[in-house]
Amino acid sequence: MRKIAALLVGVVVVCGVSGCANGTRQGTSSGQDQVGQQIAQQLQESVSSADGELKFDAKANYPGVGKEVSFDGGVVTVEKVEKADKLEVYAADYMREAGVNEFISPRQGGQFVIVKTRVKNMSSHSWDLTCMFDVRAVLINEQGQQFDPIRDLRNVIGNPECNDSLNPGFDSPMTWVYEVPAGFGHGFLGVSDVQQSYHQLKYIDLGK
Repeated sequence: MRKIAALLVGVVVVCGVSGCANGTRQGTSSGQDQVGQQIAQQLQESVSSADGELKFDAKANYPGVGKEVSFDGGVVTVEKVEKADKLEVYAADYMREAGVNEFISPRQGGQFVIVKTRVKNMSSHSWDLTCMFDVRAVLINEQGQQFDPIRDLRNVIGNPECNDSLNPGFDSPMTWVYEVPAGFGHGFLGVSDVQQSYHQLKYIDLGK
């Protein structure tokens, strides 16, 4: 856990050097995404296997859409689940106030699963939901395969911006979007706080 803390401190240092605030054009966003992905990978590799992944069982009676689900560090409620062949997002090169949107598409043979939630921070630290790896949210199919969210979650309409810290005791809407193969069936959402309970995912049945 000390290694995880050190990595998270590294995130803050990198943001301080490279600049995480949005300008008129978001020229630093690409580099920041790469940093976030690198930190996420290092965090995943650094967590001891002794922590143990909370076993997923597609036949278990997990809570469904509309139910508050507590995990170590927070509470999440899935409000709506959609599938789409394209997604409208804030244009990456402009501030939101410019009112410029664009559509993105999954790669050939894919589709998006859009999971709209409300999350409440009950941890001991703030969360950056879109640009830092503070909350782990994975989509899981019935075979137990895990799908990570798309990049640029900050550009999903209605999501918090980079550095829009969600402090303990507050809640926020948050939409996670996943690229999956066309025909993706029954799905589950697994959520955890990266610092407090990385491997201890709590599961939500998205088909209930």
